[in-house]
Amino acid sequence: MDAIYGEEQVRVFSAFGATETRTHDMHIPTDNIPDSALREVMALECGHRPIIRGKALVVPCFFRPYVAAILFRSMPNEEA
Repeated sequence: MDAIYGEEQVRVFSAFGATETRTHDMHIPTDNIPDSALREVMALECGHRPIIRGKALVVPCFFRPYVAAILFRSMPNEEA
């Protein structure tokens, strides 16, 4: 499974309009995520899974590297 860490992870999440909570989860507006990437993220499972709350994808901190890799692959070439 691909993973992205550090500054590259921050850049990817910023490109999708993510905000970090005090518990270090990421909230990403679902309107900013392509459907194919959202389906791939929702298929991740490791005891817990990302969830959609309202109009935001909630990514627990331990999923961040994997979700960042999925989102990176869905970014337009000029942004990636």
